[in-house]
Amino acid sequence: MANTSITTSFVGTGAMDFISAAILEAKTITGGYVQPITQIKKSYKLQIASADNLIQADGCSFNDQGTVTLSERSLTPVHLKVNHQECKTTLEAHWQSASMRPGALNSTLTPNYESWLAKQMTDQVAIGIDQLIWQGKISGSTGIYLTKPFLTSIDGLITTAIADSNTLKVTGTTLTSGNILAEVEKVYVKIPDTVLEKGNVKIFVPRSALRLFQTAIPTTYTANSNFDITKPQPVMYKGVELVAVPLADNIMFAADPNNLFIGTDLTDDFMNYTVIDMSLTDGSDNIRFKMRFSLDTDYGISSEVVVYS
Repeated sequence: MANTSITTSFVGTGAMDFISAAILEAKTITGGYVQPITQIKKSYKLQIASADNLIQADGCSFNDQGTVTLSERSLTPVHLKVNHQECKTTLEAHWQSASMRPGALNSTLTPNYESWLAKQMTDQVAIGIDQLIWQGKISGSTGIYLTKPFLTSIDGLITTAIADSNTLKVTGTTLTSGNILAEVEKVYVKIPDTVLEKGNVKIFVPRSALRLFQTAIPTTYTANSNFDITKPQPVMYKGVELVAVPLADNIMFAADPNNLFIGTDLTDDFMNYTVIDMSLTDGSDNIRFKMRFSLDTDYGISSEVVVYS
C-alpha cells in the first residue's frame, strides 16, 4: 500500500500552498511527435502499403509492371493503473487540518491538497507514458525521469528499432560537446531523401545530448558576429529539429512523427482520476485515488527510421 510520509512542525497554522519539485513536461504526445490511435480495447493493425517500379515506357500493349507490398504492424495496448490511498486521520495531524471540516465524522481532504495530489498523479503519469513510449519496459530503478517507472511488457520505440533489422543503423559513441555536431551529422545523412524532403522529420535525442549540442554551437560559430549567446540556443541542424525525449545517453532516433504511433483507449484516460471516500463504503477513514489507462507504441515503416546507438 502506498503511504503518506509527512515531515512537519505543525502547531496550528501553516502555509496553504504546496511546493513540489519541477516535473518535466511530457511532450511526446502533447507536442504531436506521435500519432494517437484511440478506442483500442485489445489490438489494432497498422496497415502498411508501398508501391514500386510502376512507371514504364509507353506502348500499345498492356504490360503489367510494378509491385505493391502490403504488410501490417500491431498495437496491443497494455493496461496500467495508479492506486493511492490517504488516511484522513494522518492529515488531521498536519497543518491541512485547519482547512478540514469540523466534526470527527466530517473530515475529508481539503480542496487544495486534493488538487495538488491529483496534479502530481496526472503529471507523473504523463511523464511515465512519455518514458514508456521511448524506453518501454525498464527493470529496477533505471528510469530517465522517474526512478521507479511503470513495469510493463511494452518495448518502446528505441528498443523496437534497435532489434529491427530493417531500420537504418548508425554506430554510436560517447557524446561530448566536441563530437556532438559530427555525430548528429551521421544521423542526418542517414535519413532517406524521401523522408527528408517531406520537411517533417525530427531527430530525437536525450536531454544530455541537446545540452551538448547547444554548448557546441557557440564554440563553433564564435566568428559569427550575428551569434548572440544571451538568446535561446538553436535546436535545429540543417533544418531538422532536435527534440529532447526520455532516451538514455548516447542514443538518437530520427523519424517523421507521422510514422510513429501510440495505441490507447482514450488519450484523456491519462489525465482523468477518481476520488473515493471509503467512509461511505467500508467505514474506514481512507480516501482513495484511482487512475486506469492503456498504452502501446510502434512505428509504421522500418526503412524510414534511423537509430543511433
